[in-house]
Amino acid sequence: MANVAVFCSSSDKISPSFFDEIATLGRGLAEGGHSIVYGGARVGLMGRVADSCLAAGGEVFGVIPDYLNQPGITHEGLTDLQIVDTLLDRKRIMIEKSDVVLVFPGGIGTLDELTEALALEQLQQLNPEVVILNYLDFYQPLLDYFVELQERGMISQDLESLYKVFDSSNSFLTWLNER
Repeated sequence: MANVAVFCSSSDKISPSFFDEIATLGRGLAEGGHSIVYGGARVGLMGRVADSCLAAGGEVFGVIPDYLNQPGITHEGLTDLQIVDTLLDRKRIMIEKSDVVLVFPGGIGTLDELTEALALEQLQQLNPEVVILNYLDFYQPLLDYFVELQERGMISQDLESLYKVFDSSNSFLTWLNER
């Protein structure tokens, strides 16, 4: 059983298909006996993954900065909630508590979390495996850019050694449950 750090959008203003897909992820993690470590919010995709995991009997551990710990933002029904000083602290703790870092579609904060995990992986300072969930080809331009960076000598490692890519929650869950 794995602790999976889930980095994703906190926005409520995105396509319903992303909400459906992340609900599949949350349920599937709980059904597989895995737990979620995430940003502690009740909004956007963050709230949906937590709610779907909890509803399926799973455990969800939130990590939220003090300045975001507000009514309407903080999820109040989590297995555990840790309040930290900064977003940097949140990211570090989430990564430390996880066996797998999963990056679901999201915005600038999610990109920051992805690149931090990849930089740590590149420097061999990261224990969890990094997974990019490329749902609806959301990350395809970024993945193509990583290939270009490698072709230009900016990334020396094989990209497959830095991260794994799955196109759906179900394909990720199959891999996770078989590892």
